[in-house]
Amino acid sequence: MKQQKTGHGLLITGGFLALVIAMGVGRFAYTPLLPAMQNQFGFSDEIAGSMASVNYLGYLIGAFLCFKNMRAATKLRLFRIFLISSIITTAWMGLVVQTEAWIILRLVSGIASAGIFILGSSIVLERLPQSKNALGMLIYSGVGGGIALSGVFSPVLVKYFNVQVAWVGLSLICFPLSLVCWSVLIPLEEKSKIDLRSNGEIKFEYPLLLPWLVVAYFFEGFGYIISGTFIVSFLQGQSGFFSSGPVAWTVVGLAASVSIPVFHQLSKRLHLVYVLIIAHFIQGLGIVLPVLSSHWLCVISGAVLFGGTFMGITALTLSIGKTLKPGQSQKVIGLLTAIYGIGQILGPLVSGVLSKNSGNFVSAIVISAVAVILGGIILITGILKHTMTKI
Repeated sequence: MKQQKTGHGLLITGGFLALVIAMGVGRFAYTPLLPAMQNQFGFSDEIAGSMASVNYLGYLIGAFLCFKNMRAATKLRLFRIFLISSIITTAWMGLVVQTEAWIILRLVSGIASAGIFILGSSIVLERLPQSKNALGMLIYSGVGGGIALSGVFSPVLVKYFNVQVAWVGLSLICFPLSLVCWSVLIPLEEKSKIDLRSNGEIKFEYPLLLPWLVVAYFFEGFGYIISGTFIVSFLQGQSGFFSSGPVAWTVVGLAASVSIPVFHQLSKRLHLVYVLIIAHFIQGLGIVLPVLSSHWLCVISGAVLFGGTFMGITALTLSIGKTLKPGQSQKVIGLLTAIYGIGQILGPLVSGVLSKNSGNFVSAIVISAVAVILGGIILITGILKHTMTKI
């Protein structure tokens, strides 16, 4: 396969847009469109949770498919297949009205999302020198950018047309973005990877942290996805201007998009693990604030804190994981994404049952906050255990 010389800026742009398509739209457009789907087609919260969970099951399957390292040509072929699949399944959600068909499409969309996330991230990180790992964090702004995009366009398309047109419209927006990803995200051959790894190796202060990192990321996946899936539906039932839900969801996306450069700068000044721990606690607060009060200040503050940390946590976790296992970015990202995916499967299932029994999403969102805070406590425990072994 012919190698392509791509500048860091263009490379980051390609990774950013790939995550806009696969994550911000392919996965998370479901959140602002869920209330309209339920109003139009009349399915229950339990079915809504099941559709969310099958998407995360697909995400888990995609993570396992991409767990092993592969040849550059195979990686490129799979990445492009996943890219096409993500756009097609998004459009197809608007072309069918059967629950069974939606479940299959959400499953395939989840597989494609994980494939694009893992392979796209791997391509970008492998093309960057080890000394510029933190720069690679910037691609994760694409998730927030896609969430903001779906948050802005979804209610407009639903208002003037219907939820089916909204799904198709979002896929059409993603199509030209995919052309950029197609052209610039080309994986390196093995020899080139070795050359880059030798340029600026980094030693990590906590080399035995990976198991703790994995467990913490499981709780992050479990906790954040409950809020990420049901916060719009929860706010829909509240009083006040922000009861529309999509307003807060758009704020979540904007905060997620602009937060990554902030985390990029913090990572230059503080230890990555310390920033990650703080982000877990801030996210827990952001998740629970709208439950404590439906006042617009609490709703918007919660959206900013939640949106401003959930992709930062992902970027930091994957950056730390890659630093712990240099030269094995795809394998480490695959492992962490798979664990994260398991948490995401369990989260909506648990919250769907809780919401059905209680008649609202309050208890589910509180559990969501507890889970992400627990992830921060686990990381603290890992650091303390590592420190004790050195004494």
